[in-house]
Amino acid sequence: MPTTTICVNASWMLLDWVKHTQPQAWETLEKNHGAQAGEVLLGRLRDSINQRGTLAVLRHGIELIGLRQPLTLAQFKSALAINPDILTHYAANRLRVVRQLRYSLHNENAIDLGLFLNGIPVATAELKTDFT
Repeated sequence: MPTTTICVNASWMLLDWVKHTQPQAWETLEKNHGAQAGEVLLGRLRDSINQRGTLAVLRHGIELIGLRQPLTLAQFKSALAINPDILTHYAANRLRVVRQLRYSLHNENAIDLGLFLNGIPVATAELKTDFT
């Protein structure tokens, strides 16, 4: 699977998760940015990960102009099951495992496994045997 396909699939997964779990925030983004709402969100996500790191972005979300509160990109399980919205968002998390993840358009190099949470890459793994 080409790298661009993985990026498009991961982007689609993130945007779909945001639309499903935070419809009011997505409507505001579409109102403010029109057809470019997805690109604006993904650009802000990329910048935030570069500045603060993936874990901080997953824990605290990202801020976008026009939104009253940060946009969450993952929902962690609450210690108390009091808020049904948190439980619904937690159940909506999407973990995807991608094997043979190609990471370059210039060669056939691949990572054995890539783990994505709501379209955001969170871990990679190289699988080995005793003979390799």
